[in-house]
Amino acid sequence: MPAYRIDVETGNRYFGDTRSNVSIKLFDWHGHETDSIPLVPNRPEHAFWINYTESFTVNIEGLTGDIAAVEVSKDNSGRQPAWYLRTVKVTNLETNASYSFGFYHWFSLRNGLNHRREYVGTVYWSCRDMSDSPIVNHHFITIIFRNEDAARSICSIVYPDIYILGNPESETFDGNTLYFITIGWFAHGAGQGQPMRCVINQQDDVMSVREHLNPDRYVDIYAPDFSYEKKAMPVMLLDEALNDEGKIIRAVMQAAACYSRYQQQHDDLPEFDSISFNPVTCASFVNTLFAKIGYSKRRREQASDMSGFDVGEGTTLSMSYFLQPET
Repeated sequence: MPAYRIDVETGNRYFGDTRSNVSIKLFDWHGHETDSIPLVPNRPEHAFWINYTESFTVNIEGLTGDIAAVEVSKDNSGRQPAWYLRTVKVTNLETNASYSFGFYHWFSLRNGLNHRREYVGTVYWSCRDMSDSPIVNHHFITIIFRNEDAARSICSIVYPDIYILGNPESETFDGNTLYFITIGWFAHGAGQGQPMRCVINQQDDVMSVREHLNPDRYVDIYAPDFSYEKKAMPVMLLDEALNDEGKIIRAVMQAAACYSRYQQQHDDLPEFDSISFNPVTCASFVNTLFAKIGYSKRRREQASDMSGFDVGEGTTLSMSYFLQPET
């Protein structure tokens, strides 16, 4: 039975400590979960103190592979029942694999006594050089997963009937393997006036990510790179829809899947237009998708500010392309 160390960090907030009973559940990517594990401190009178990390060692069986999520619960007993939880870190003491979960959240009757966080990955607003121009940027989305279990589980459970959301790509370097997917929009044919279609793992998008992750293998003076850039879309702690990396990744993939489904069933897709007052480009689709899932205009402007020449990153298209169809 493997042993795990669970480090629970209470945040630095006034009245953020608690003497309530706290428990935790752990989940893997294969549908297994533990029973609720009480976190009983050695010195209950000093447990879960402000700006203090309490460590617990527990023996756990029944989990396979990487930890996918944790769920922390508390009752409303004891002195100072409200609690501000900052982070939870779970370490497998046999493999030394560790998993960090940011909560930054109040546990209370008002805000809820049970909260869950996932260990999935990060979403990036990305850009690279256009395939035929090193000056103009092509914008797209990159999702880099934390491990293979996360990548394959997420990709298989979000709209599995949309074949275009297929297997993640991988790149191995320095003994580590990273798994990722790219989501981009492209106008085929002559470009101007052509419908924009969503493409998952488009060849040049994927290569630009590989060059970024493993430049020693792919980049040299005889093979100019795509000058890949990325900016992480932040976890928004005060927004229930965006306060966890798992929620963000699922929302992005669901919105992309909705557009993919729409383009399979309709011909009235937005058309590429880089010369009008309100241009419609690949950047416009990235901007609209992030607006759809809840990111503010200010956050999107910060993320889209890249090196090089950008067109259409401020345009917002109709949200109807990213909505689930009515049944």
